Amino acid sequence: MYRAGRFQAQRETECRAAEREHDEIDLVRADMSKPLPFDENSFDRIFHRVSNCYVAEVEPIWRECCRILKPCGALLAGMDNGVNFWSDEEKERLACVMPCNPLENPEHRRILEEQDGGMQFSHSIDELIGGQRRAGFRLTDAYEDTNGSGKLETHKIPAFWATRAVRLRAGGAAKGGKIRFLPPFFPAACQRPFEGCAGGEDA
Repeated sequence: MYRAGRFQAQRETECRAAEREHDEIDLVRADMSKPLPFDENSFDRIFHRVSNCYVAEVEPIWRECCRILKPCGALLAGMDNGVNFWSDEEKERLACVMPCNPLENPEHRRILEEQDGGMQFSHSIDELIGGQRRAGFRLTDAYEDTNGSGKLETHKIPAFWATRAVRLRAGGAAKGGKIRFLPPFFPAACQRPFEGCAGGEDA
């Protein structure tokens, strides 16, 4: 689902950005549908960049994020709210019967293959938001956004959600260290110092 060439291109981009910002990073290629190759309580923040649309089951990912975050660590997640799956690529007509699952629906697979966008899956608000809560997070903020272009943008129809959630457990501030990035469409996790997490607030 994630081509080696794209990983290499993103790797080079991340390395250039790290050099520019004088950051020390580790780049790790992993399968987010399986347990992540990190110890428990490893990270202060996870940036999950609209990656869940590439897996059929998103709740195991939330549980893994909770496992590898330090107590009071923050999960910053971007999510497709499903609107992009309803219509065809030109946003002219309704195209898919929800939920979108190309592994179970041959028509969904045909459409995605024509668009060359990889195997993508829609998810319900229960999976995306409720799943974070069930995994052990407390939602602290949320907003929605549009595609940025096209007909949905013209009509100001939100296509994405973003949430900030904190791993539940009162405690002190987490300590910092290196940044670790997984490739785009995979969660990216980082270790950075931040203040005051007992109430779910950080700097």
